[in-house]
Amino acid sequence: MYAIIGMLLGGAGGALAFFRGRRVSSFYARDVYHMTERSHQRFAWTSIGFIAAFALALRVDALAVPLLAVYVLVLILYLSSFARGYSGEDE
Repeated sequence: MYAIIGMLLGGAGGALAFFRGRRVSSFYARDVYHMTERSHQRFAWTSIGFIAAFALALRVDALAVPLLAVYVLVLILYLSSFARGYSGEDE
């Protein structure tokens, strides 16, 4: 069950990173927080890697919970790194 949740989160996080990378960045995102297209691409590829790891965790149950914990932490750090950058306050 945790591996499936992780795969769904990985897909959602990767899709978010893919679409955010194609969007025009604000001043804060680009120049202050350095959230460029390359940053979003890195996170999208990281999410794909975690999806593959979660697929492996479907076979090895002991991997699912630690992988989910690490991915949720990485996802939170990613989301918080551009939360201020995409507020659009200066536009």
